[in-house]
Amino acid sequence: MEINIQSAADELLGLDIEPYWYGFQKVAYAIYNSSEVFLFHHPKFQNQTFHKLGWDRTFAGNTVIMYEHYPTAIVNIEGIKDMASIKSFLVHELFHGFQYLREEKRFPDELLGVTYPLLEENVELRSRERQCLFDALEARDLQERESHFVQIYSTSGYEKRVAGSFFYIRDKGRDHRGACILCGAEGKCRRVTSFMGIIIGSIWTKINSFRSRFASLKKKLLLLGLVDMLVAR
Repeated sequence: MEINIQSAADELLGLDIEPYWYGFQKVAYAIYNSSEVFLFHHPKFQNQTFHKLGWDRTFAGNTVIMYEHYPTAIVNIEGIKDMASIKSFLVHELFHGFQYLREEKRFPDELLGVTYPLLEENVELRSRERQCLFDALEARDLQERESHFVQIYSTSGYEKRVAGSFFYIRDKGRDHRGACILCGAEGKCRRVTSFMGIIIGSIWTKINSFRSRFASLKKKLLLLGLVDMLVAR
């Protein structure tokens, strides 16, 4: 059963993004379906709850738009069956809004990204790479962790040879996710490991599922967490 938009709006009134990242600034945000839009935190509408609008073509997809001259994260809730998924999509788009506020410029060419070759060998390498990250994070012994760390970059080397020039397109995509995480940090952020635990925990999805939408983000978080652990030693 799909989520009732009014119920979802009521629950999103208390959406708190600050625990996810130090200094995470909230832009305006909205959820919508084919007939209604519920808009939150927009400077044009100063009410304490949300502003209800009729749907129009301004609201399309899950993205960040300039609505009434202000960055607004939007999520289409049609087809979504649980609040956890709505929140995960919304926080993802809110971070893009945060990037806008921080004047972030590092974005990949997504039209090039759709041509990235889904070769069986390359997909297997990417899966192995993520498994190495997970194993390294779970390792209790420093030597074992460093061994997994070396395997990560070894796997990336194989992947580069398989994917050829397309490897750099994906790598730009990884930098884009890294920008999400590094943007606004300025050395004042909480330890990456604690943030990583929040994101990869039950709020998002279990680590072994590796949903494609969050795969690059999770990989960057895992890598940052791993480096954080090694540097701490």
